Amino acid sequence: MNLQRPNFQPLIFIPAGQQNEILHLPVWSLHAVCHERLPQGGNHWSLYLGVGEPRSVHLDITPSYTIPDVSIPGGSKAYMVLSLLEEGIPAFAQKSVRLDVPHGKIVQDFVNLLIDHGRQKYEFNAEGAGLLVLD
Repeated sequence: MNLQRPNFQPLIFIPAGQQNEILHLPVWSLHAVCHERLPQGGNHWSLYLGVGEPRSVHLDITPSYTIPDVSIPGGSKAYMVLSLLEEGIPAFAQKSVRLDVPHGKIVQDFVNLLIDHGRQKYEFNAEGAGLLVLD
């Protein structure tokens, strides 16, 4: 018997049942946000897409921990997590950079752009450091 692992689906939506709603929200602002320094000395950035006051969609890359990575011993593939929040940029952000958003864009446009450029292929080593693995 040959069991095959199901295809890895790197996108996760929170709340899970609102994937379609999240993807079709109009984006009014975009912030690249630097979070607090990591224990290993690195930093972590994520995106906050403003979808109406005060709501935002937080787009973050996080280790799956359960989906092993074939190219990094002890590592794991990453999830691209889109979380619908009832707030904007967090108060604990170390730095926030506002980026221009063309009129008429929706969350799905930004997700598609990232996927078109292979950014969902992020992987983490055993120590939690991330790197982009392009084919």
